[in-house]
Amino acid sequence: MSHPRRRRGRKDEPGDPPPAYESPFRPPSSGVPPAGAPPGGPAPSPKPDQANDPILYWFLVTTTPVGGAPEAIRLQWQGVALPVRVPRPIEGPSSHVGIEIESRQRRPIDDGVVILVDDALRSLRHFGRVPALAWWSEWFRTHPPLYHLVFRTHEGRLVPPSLAAALVPEIESFESW
Repeated sequence: MSHPRRRRGRKDEPGDPPPAYESPFRPPSSGVPPAGAPPGGPAPSPKPDQANDPILYWFLVTTTPVGGAPEAIRLQWQGVALPVRVPRPIEGPSSHVGIEIESRQRRPIDDGVVILVDDALRSLRHFGRVPALAWWSEWFRTHPPLYHLVFRTHEGRLVPPSLAAALVPEIESFESW
């Protein structure tokens, strides 16, 4: 990540200001709360650009994901099919920097699958995971906005839509929810 005032290729010199923090989870803030934001409360999450993009893959969660949510909540991801709308590299891993939801610690994710928050919540509802849906909905309501979650690739199977429909017939009605 380069500092906005530095030219490409210029080395850091003593006395240079540190690079400005840029969050991979939200666009740069103008400092002005969005219209409709409750006074003193969290700003509503804007819809990501990819929300209306086609589903490229499905991520079928097969193990309990790593993360800062309580284990009982993380367990409920098992068996849920999550739509993947964000393109991935054809060959090689898709590395990310994850942020633990409670501790806010940054952690490297060597190979991750990006799931849009709205799709994650819709999947929890679609698969009847009511306690997890309630917990995550409350978390997103009371914390800084995030636009996506990153699951580690080894926590499930990434499959094309046609195979996912054969393996998990319930996803046929996902888009109509």
